[in-house]
Amino acid sequence: MKTLVLAAGLLTALVVGSQGLDAKPQDEEMPMAQPGEQHRMMKAFVGDWDAALTFSSPMGEIQMQGKEKVSMFGAFYQLSEFSGDFMGIPFEGRATMGYDPIGEEWTITWIDTMSPTISIMKGDWDAESKSWTFFHTQPNEAGEIVDMKTVIAIQSDDAHTHTAYALEDDGTEVQQMHIAYTRAKTKPKADGMR
Repeated sequence: MKTLVLAAGLLTALVVGSQGLDAKPQDEEMPMAQPGEQHRMMKAFVGDWDAALTFSSPMGEIQMQGKEKVSMFGAFYQLSEFSGDFMGIPFEGRATMGYDPIGEEWTITWIDTMSPTISIMKGDWDAESKSWTFFHTQPNEAGEIVDMKTVIAIQSDDAHTHTAYALEDDGTEVQQMHIAYTRAKTKPKADGMR
């Protein structure tokens, strides 16, 4: 019995003692994650945007105007709030965008007031074409799940486009939607001050 008590005491002393060897002083802070270049890229979109949308449908092309407000959520994520009028019906959507430095992948999530599904898009940035290409799935008008590709292309600091394509089984890309974004003009205040 004395041997068991002695062994338990030694084990406890070793565990407690080893914890003290690895422990950091309390005044040292844990290193915080820092934003990278990809996170700084998203800041360029912060602000208000005017959007001109064109949808392809069995009824033909449908035009829509909208507004989007983009902000940053901390240093790592972009939040977008979209609003417009779709064939006389108020329409709102929300998106998040982020970059995962561990998986080296961009992610966008999208929800809106006309669909019960959440779109989760994964993609990559191409510096040469100044565009992101994302892939995801979503239901079509018949409720069938289809493969999609979305390309976000930057034309300038004040203009970019989103173009979504349905991917057919034979590899054909069928454009479903095109959005042309232009940075909204800031209206001067009555006294001429911004």
